[in-house]
Amino acid sequence: MLWRFSSRNSESATATGGFTLLELIVVVLIISIIFSFALLSVGDRQPADLLENEARRLHAVLKLVSDESILKNQELALEIQPQQYRFLRYDNKQWEPLEDDSVLRSYTLPTGMGATLLLDGLAVDPYASQNDHTEHETDDELSEERPTPQVFFLSSGEISAFELRIHSEYVPQYYYLISGSLDGRLLFSSEEPPP
Repeated sequence: MLWRFSSRNSESATATGGFTLLELIVVVLIISIIFSFALLSVGDRQPADLLENEARRLHAVLKLVSDESILKNQELALEIQPQQYRFLRYDNKQWEPLEDDSVLRSYTLPTGMGATLLLDGLAVDPYASQNDHTEHETDDELSEERPTPQVFFLSSGEISAFELRIHSEYVPQYYYLISGSLDGRLLFSSEEPPP
């Protein structure tokens, strides 16, 4: 009888002294699920996803600008630099930046991303027209950055024809193309870069 008693004690000691394989697997599964959700909530996005999101964002904002120009009966324009863009409004004298609008204020693209504007199939030098000043301007006028509209959104619904390539140095194998036509259509597509 003693032998059985000591055997039972040793069996119960080993049964309560550790975890079963099934319990360990369940715990590892729960930890991995929690870790997956934590990783997704941090927002660790791949560069390709970030590029697509930025291109889609710009496309949506351009559609909004087109609609705003029609609804408010205002002439609006886009000024684009390699890493940023801003929208302008014509106030019957000159082009003024739209800084009071939270959606249409100037926007800087994330690090490593850029935009290239093409008019009539040719890349536009964003700095070319900023150096063209007439002789009658004073130094004060030159020190202010003068807005240079490049793409026009007219109150009649027309848009100056353009192509805008959104690209990233982290994803050089492709870019996104936003194109506008004279009839007011804005198209969005993904393209392979030219050779």
